[in-house]
Amino acid sequence: MKSKEKGFISLGVMVGISAVLIAGSDSVYQALSSIGKNAAQIGGLVPGTYEAGAQGFGGEVKAAVTIGDDGAIADIQITDCSTETDGIGQKAAPELAAAMLEAGSVEVDSVAGASITSDAVKEAVTIALEMAKTGEGSAPAAEAVTETEADAAKTETEETEAASKEETEAAEAEETETKKTETEAAETETAETEAAETEAAEIAEIEPTGGYLAGTYEAHAEGFGGDVKVAVVIGDAGELQAVQIVDYSSETPDVGQAAAPKLAAEILKAQSAEVDGVSGATITSDAVKKAVSDALAQAMSGEAASEKDTEEAADNAKKTASVGEYKAGTYEASADGFGGKVKIAVTIDKKGKIESVQVLDYSSETPDVGQKAALQLAGEIVKTQSAEVDDISGATMTSTAIKKAVEEALKEAGA
Repeated sequence: MKSKEKGFISLGVMVGISAVLIAGSDSVYQALSSIGKNAAQIGGLVPGTYEAGAQGFGGEVKAAVTIGDDGAIADIQITDCSTETDGIGQKAAPELAAAMLEAGSVEVDSVAGASITSDAVKEAVTIALEMAKTGEGSAPAAEAVTETEADAAKTETEETEAASKEETEAAEAEETETKKTETEAAETETAETEAAETEAAEIAEIEPTGGYLAGTYEAHAEGFGGDVKVAVVIGDAGELQAVQIVDYSSETPDVGQAAAPKLAAEILKAQSAEVDGVSGATITSDAVKKAVSDALAQAMSGEAASEKDTEEAADNAKKTASVGEYKAGTYEASADGFGGKVKIAVTIDKKGKIESVQVLDYSSETPDVGQKAALQLAGEIVKTQSAEVDDISGATMTSTAIKKAVEEALKEAGA
C-alpha cells in the first residue's frame, strides 16, 4: 500500500475516535459532577442548612447550622433568642455560636453568667448536627432543573390547579355553614371578653408595673451542707429591693458562708438571679440562686406574701415609706480601705430599720483578713442597728472603711 493511502486511513481513524469521545463527554462530566456532589457526604454530614431549638432561660432558643459542600460546618446563626435576658442571654447566644463555628464543635466553654442560655444554644446546635447526618429537615441550595424535572413540574402544576378548583368549591360550601357557627360563637366570645376585661382592669389597679407584687417572700434550696434559706423583699413599684440570706449555717465557714452574702448583693445589683456563682463555692451559689428564683416565682402571683406585707404595700403605693429613723430604700456609699475603695449597700425596710448591709466591692482588701473582716462587720452592724461597732482585730483600716461607708449611706437615708 502506498504511503499516501496509509495517511488517509490514519486520519479517518483519528476522526472516528474523536467523535466517540465528544459524544460520551457529557455523561462522563455528569458522572464526575455526581461524584463531587456526594463526596461531602462521605464525612458523615450532608450539605444544607438545619434549624433546631432548645429550652433556654426564658423560652426556646433557635439555631441554624449550615454544612458546606466539603461536609464541614460553614456557619452557625442564632435565629431566635428573644426570650432570653436582655444584655445577658441575648448577648451570650451569638458569642457562643461564633466560638463553636471557630472551633468546629459544640465542645466549647459556656458564657459566664449565662449558663442556661449557653446550654440551650449547645443543645440546639447538637440537634441540628444530628439532622445533618441524615440530611433530614435541610434547606439545601437550589440546583439546576433538568428538562425531565421541568416536565414533571408542569404536570404537577396542572394536577394541583385541578385539585385546587375542587377544594375551592368545597371550601365555599363549608364557609357558608361556618359563618353561621362563627356568628354565634362571636356573640358568646364578646360577652366573655367583656367580663375578662373588667376583671383585668380590677387587677391592674393593684398590680405594680415592675412585674412582682410588693411583699417579702422566703424560699430555700439544698446547699453544700443543708438548706440555704433566703428572703426576697419586693418594693412598692414591683422592683427587687433586698435579698437577705436568712440561714446558711450549714455551709462551710469562710467558703459557702462568705459566698452567700456576696452573691445576694450581686443578685440585688443585677435585679436577677442569673449571675455568676462565687468561685470555689459553686454548690452554695447554686442554692442561693435557686432559692431566690423560687422566691421571685412566688412574687409573680403574691401567693406567699403575708397579709400584713400586702396591706402595707397597698397603703404605701403612692408615698415614700419613712416609718422609722430612716427612709425605706437601698443606699450605696464607699470609703478608702487598706488597698483601695470599699463599696457597700445599706437596705432600709419599711419600718425604717437597717435590714441588710451588703459589701458590694472589697476586692482591694487583703484576702482572709480585710475581705473576711468586711463581711463579719456588715453582719454586726445589722445586728446592732448601728455603725458604732468594734473594729475587727487585725483589720482596722478595712473596718474603719466599712463603718464610714455605712455612716454615709445612713446619712443619705436620714428621715
